[in-house]
Amino acid sequence: MTAPSKTHLLVKEGDALDSDGRVARGQLTRRRVAEALVALLNEGTVEPTAREIAERAGVSLRLVFHHFSDLEDLHRAVGELQFELHWSRLATVSSDLPLSIRTALVSKSRGDLYEEIGAVRRAGMRKIDTSEGIARVIDDSNELLRLGLESTFAPEITSLSRTGLSPTDLLDMLDWATSWESWERLRRHQKMSPDRAVETLRRILDTIFECSDFSAQPS
Repeated sequence: MTAPSKTHLLVKEGDALDSDGRVARGQLTRRRVAEALVALLNEGTVEPTAREIAERAGVSLRLVFHHFSDLEDLHRAVGELQFELHWSRLATVSSDLPLSIRTALVSKSRGDLYEEIGAVRRAGMRKIDTSEGIARVIDDSNELLRLGLESTFAPEITSLSRTGLSPTDLLDMLDWATSWESWERLRRHQKMSPDRAVETLRRILDTIFECSDFSAQPS
């Protein structure tokens, strides 16, 4: 898996400027604009206009399009910002913990993550079929989460003994159960509270493992 492209890397306030400051100042402006779009999405503005984004960032409309070729370019930068703030810092649950503890921790951490990124992820999903850049960021994020599952549940994945169920089968089931799409269904379509959705996810994971006979293999 590769991290999102660094072509439009977003620097932070306080990062060192280059010799004349222009490049870094431009990147700081890009970051402020991307943060403004995230804030508007999180507040419930489904399709913020460029003017709304500029006003929220405290910059001119002209400056928005000076730093971003179009709104797709801006949404791609938002994907990079989300990766920095959330996905790249997502801790992996240790495989040394008891299985019941791991399923509980994974369920809670996924729920917390998905609640934080929900509005921005929905905006990205609306554009995934028309934006290669956004699709790539979402694919990278999904792969990062899958790798986390593979590490956390490595003892079970590598010691399956049930006929007809391969390690990939088990990982696929875990990946589906803990995906953003599954969380979205629990929260928005089945209208569960965050706590109930976390508990439901935990029970789903426990059930998957109960139906996966790996106990006969050496640990």
